[in-house]
Amino acid sequence: MKQAKLLSIFFALILLSGCASDGVSDFSAGETAGIYEGEFKIWDAETVRSLFLPDFDSLSEEDFTEFLEEDSSVRIKDGMHNTYFLYETVDDRELFFDAGVIMYDDGALENYRQYLNYGNIAANYTEERMREAYPLKEIEGLSSEEALKMAQDIIDSLEISDLAEPQIYTCTGTVMYDDLAFSYPNLEVPEGIPDKDVYYIYYPGAFEGHKFPTETTTWFKNRDYEGFYSIAEFIISTDGLEHFYTDYISENRKVDECTICTKSEAAETIQNSIGRAKEEGEVSFSDGVLTYVSDGDIETGTNKFYPAWQFLKTVDYEDGSGQFNRFYYVNAATGDLMD
Repeated sequence: MKQAKLLSIFFALILLSGCASDGVSDFSAGETAGIYEGEFKIWDAETVRSLFLPDFDSLSEEDFTEFLEEDSSVRIKDGMHNTYFLYETVDDRELFFDAGVIMYDDGALENYRQYLNYGNIAANYTEERMREAYPLKEIEGLSSEEALKMAQDIIDSLEISDLAEPQIYTCTGTVMYDDLAFSYPNLEVPEGIPDKDVYYIYYPGAFEGHKFPTETTTWFKNRDYEGFYSIAEFIISTDGLEHFYTDYISENRKVDECTICTKSEAAETIQNSIGRAKEEGEVSFSDGVLTYVSDGDIETGTNKFYPAWQFLKTVDYEDGSGQFNRFYYVNAATGDLMD
């Protein structure tokens, strides 16, 4: 009974509020949103090398521990063809790039993945949780404004589009482990994590101002929508750019428009489906957010994006054993639950 009352209150608020958590208001009946498709971006090799290995032309064979320029892409097996590149230098710098992806590490952060919860953390956690765990504070010798400009200059030089506004956080050495901010409270602090401040800058992908859901779509049972969602992330310190990673970058174009259902109609779909499921705990749902889901093919490097309403279901278990979270999506064109 308690759960039924909570759900009724939640859905009444959704239907009456008309305001999504990302600032996007409920759409009126008959409004439209774009449908997009694209292919993995093929980088200009000289541009990438000049950005991340500016001394590349002056290096000799002895300066590299790995030097690969392969004729075929490791990302694309069919359709487009592309060379992929991998360089590792004796001073531990690493650069890899292929269709839609670039990875760079300057070697200073030997354990940067442990340092930042195994990379692209912002893709897996809400912006609110990120700001609580890694609040922005200015680093002596490098302002956040300077770090953001450094990141944006790289984005502009690579001609990466369809990204949302960047998020910026300050991470200090072992903060993930000391604060127990995320999912692994029993982890011990590994050796080699540098005890210094860095800026972590994260760009989520977006269309028409609506951010991509990124990792959350791995919940789909129907794998047609487990596509590719572009991101870009930076680790920048007073020593400069220490880590860069961008993935699933596509060159996209609008191919169609569709009439979309309102957030209120999407909330009714949630109420009439998963909202009726019995749970052993207190259930709540987030406000609806308009986003885009992807239908991608890694074998050809092609991708298609459709508008969808996203809702987060949270269950706080009665026995105090923890919390369960899962995102659900309603196809904004059809009003159907995407499962």
